[in-house]
Amino acid sequence: MKQQDPRPPKAVPAEYLQAEMPEHRGNPLIEAIPPFRAARELMPFFGKYPLVEETDRLLPTKLRMLAVLRLNDYLEPLHDQFDFVEQIETVILSG
Repeated sequence: MKQQDPRPPKAVPAEYLQAEMPEHRGNPLIEAIPPFRAARELMPFFGKYPLVEETDRLLPTKLRMLAVLRLNDYLEPLHDQFDFVEQIETVILSG
């Protein structure tokens, strides 16, 4: 069982930006969240790609087998995931 960190979380001061939609202006809960981003803008933040070096092919067999474990850290984002993120943001903004 993972032990909780006894230190209190660090509070980050909110940065308020004027809402783009007039019906959201003045709502501090909406103006404190980052601006809406289209799914295509989010793609670089979702993928996880393991570090692969050309010299890995020259490693001894034992080390090459360990290098294969890097694939556990691989995530290729799917288009459905981006649609889902946009839908969640729409739900948050609609209250």
